Amino acid sequence: VYVSPRTGRAVSSGAGEPYKDKLLALPGFMTGQGALRSGDVQAGLILTGYFLERRVLWPSDRVLPEARLRMIDHLAAAGMV
Repeated sequence: VYVSPRTGRAVSSGAGEPYKDKLLALPGFMTGQGALRSGDVQAGLILTGYFLERRVLWPSDRVLPEARLRMIDHLAAAGMV
């Protein structure tokens, strides 16, 4: 139910409970388990954005595209995140 921001590995609810404030949420829909729930889209965007920035973009001194940020703003305005 969590992802380690340091390793990128999945963490079970039991093992992650003491560290849940430091871990990223792994929405169930991203693992094929369960339907889309409230907050899942936002959690998915946070999770993917975190790793895109740190593993893909920052090493080449780039940032997330403005289009992605605009999409998140539009989703927020529509009440979808």
